[in-house]
Amino acid sequence: MTIALWTLAGLGLVAAVGAGVAVATVFSSLTPAASADLVVAVKERSKACAGSTGMGNPQLWHQGIVINPVSKTQIPIGLGAGTNWRTDPYDSNSWRVQLHGLAWVRGLVDQYRRTSDQASLDLAIATIRSHIQASASDPVVLKESMKAHPVSLRLDTISCLASVIGLPEDISAEAERLAAWQLTEKNYAINHNHGLMQNLSLARLGCATNRADLIDAAWIRMLKEIEFVVDEQGANNEQSTGYAEYNKRKWTDAIGDLAACDEVYVINDAAQSVIERISKLGTFIQQTTQPDGMLVPIGNTYGNRQGDLSLGGQPLVAYYNMGYAMGRSNWNDPSAMYWTLRFGPKRMRHGHEDRMSVTYFVNGGRVLVDGGHSGHDKNSLKAYLMSPGAHNAPQVVGKKFKSGSKTDLLRANPDPVRATFTVADKSYGVTRTRHLLADNPSKTLATLDYANGSEVLVPWSVDPSLKVAGYLPGLTQIGGNRTATIVTVDAETCAPLMPTAESKTIASNWRTTAQSQKVSVQGKRVFSVITPGLNTYTCQIAPTGDGVVVTVSGPGYTSTVSAGANGLS
Repeated sequence: MTIALWTLAGLGLVAAVGAGVAVATVFSSLTPAASADLVVAVKERSKACAGSTGMGNPQLWHQGIVINPVSKTQIPIGLGAGTNWRTDPYDSNSWRVQLHGLAWVRGLVDQYRRTSDQASLDLAIATIRSHIQASASDPVVLKESMKAHPVSLRLDTISCLASVIGLPEDISAEAERLAAWQLTEKNYAINHNHGLMQNLSLARLGCATNRADLIDAAWIRMLKEIEFVVDEQGANNEQSTGYAEYNKRKWTDAIGDLAACDEVYVINDAAQSVIERISKLGTFIQQTTQPDGMLVPIGNTYGNRQGDLSLGGQPLVAYYNMGYAMGRSNWNDPSAMYWTLRFGPKRMRHGHEDRMSVTYFVNGGRVLVDGGHSGHDKNSLKAYLMSPGAHNAPQVVGKKFKSGSKTDLLRANPDPVRATFTVADKSYGVTRTRHLLADNPSKTLATLDYANGSEVLVPWSVDPSLKVAGYLPGLTQIGGNRTATIVTVDAETCAPLMPTAESKTIASNWRTTAQSQKVSVQGKRVFSVITPGLNTYTCQIAPTGDGVVVTVSGPGYTSTVSAGANGLS
């Protein structure tokens, strides 16, 4: 088979024609660190189909039962030709994607591959045929199944079957139909993880059926997309830490699968460009991982999503033009302070209206948290969790929030001991500004918020595992298995600002909610200082007359932060 090998030349693509290249050649120009995990991926992926996405095991599948990979519950759907393709016990979009993606059928094919179990292969074929027939006769099934994500998952499943046996004529025709649908430009989810899944399924079908045209089309699209999906710094464009990690895994899969083809389509320059971006994305994921090894929940990210602390040697403070600043007091201490600040482009894809929002982790757990992610079902809870009110960001009193605006990074000083950042926007029609200071030795975080003469409301949502132990003018104490203090004063007069507390719903996992105590203060220039422990504070007018100085004292440390016309110091 003659194949097209592609390389990047600036922003264009240059084609070369040649014969197959050994897998080792793909990685010959790469550093061991950059390519090692992908080489492992090639070896592992060549052994089996692309998993069954946590949907159970052959014993269950032969009983007509699958596991919802999101809820982890068993769902009876019927067996083979008797499958009920309208099964939807949760009225859940996430479940419908999995059902019409036929991901568990890949597990049946893999069972046949490993054990020669003919019953598993027969059930896999019968289930695929049942879905083809249902989508042809039932408009409800057709509507749900012909969306970008389930189409790509379903084509993955058929590709898996094609890698084991020659496709029966009717299933081969279905594969052609799904591939053609995905190659139609209007159906392409460009610059999105769904688009990558489309390309990955096309490439897998091409590999399984010796279709060079499908692999070429997928690879060209992927080369065009990588620079938009992962920027030069390594940040993902989906505004979600969870989806950044998902993208890293799927792009790694893509390179591994293409390299594992009998004739290789990924070669030197092009592979290097993609792999460099994937490697940088890995660094970004490490920076968004808390000291306990979990991802900080930003955007559509479940609270129990595992992160990665394996890379080592990263700066204590980092920031990304895509809209993230973050820092920690130590890379090797689970009790270290860790914080994040959001800014950057308008909300898109899996992002929330969270610009200017802050999170705070210390002494082994989360203290100040965002509203979280409950799943992709469109309802009032989802609308709230995505709204500004579910995030630790200043709101301008008496002004309406305007979606679609960006937040600018005005100042960035990523000092590993005492970092400072300033962000500003006009999301409420007037300029609102947030200054942030992180003092690593004392694990202290401070913010200064104002909005051109208007008053601002500054909310702080406490992790559900903690409680507001008490509050007084200027002081909120948080208790539980770890403690913290929030000092809130007027940044011009030192007047203590009285907090108000309310209970708000946040999400920790799919359709899993908890009550968070939300503390808010209001003023024209709100100065907040957040520290671990139950501490005391003093506030005095700055000797220069420019603003105020807060000193917070705790066990073994004292931290002093000044708030003036130019921000925090």
